[in-house]
Amino acid sequence: MKNLLAFARQAPPRRQPQDVNVLLRRALVLVRHQLELQGIELAENLAPDLPLCNCDGDQIQQAALVLLVNAIEALPAGGRLEVETSLDPSGAAIQLRVRDSGAGIAPDVLPHIFEPFFTTKEHQHRTGLGLAVASNIAGRHNGRLTVQSEPERGAEFTLTLPLESSEATETTDGRA
Repeated sequence: MKNLLAFARQAPPRRQPQDVNVLLRRALVLVRHQLELQGIELAENLAPDLPLCNCDGDQIQQAALVLLVNAIEALPAGGRLEVETSLDPSGAAIQLRVRDSGAGIAPDVLPHIFEPFFTTKEHQHRTGLGLAVASNIAGRHNGRLTVQSEPERGAEFTLTLPLESSEATETTDGRA
């Protein structure tokens, strides 16, 4: 219920210049112990010269945390987790990638993963809101959250955030 209420009352972003690498590192601090417990190898490739991004730091850190936790859950018996930041080819946006070496996402499931309450996890406390919230945050920043995956080849989520953005127009699926 707490997750549902948080999803329903998401506040508009409070934008200010942020270092996306700092936000990602803060999220990594929160999951580092879990990585160690599960024997997950972490590979960081953070672009050292990224410009500041006009965004809500708390919301972007929350989205990064969702992506990290999702990847960790895909690696229950160890594996490799890669995080990367870069400037997109146009130079107008920052890309934050989270890639895991897990089982991947089945093709029939892939179109649904950003839908609220959709989950393939059997744990009774799962709400299926994590990726929906992350996608909604991306949309509120005029950005997008995409995924590429093949069964047995892992998954890669890319959060793309424009460096400068005006207020986003909301869509029904949380993506701009």
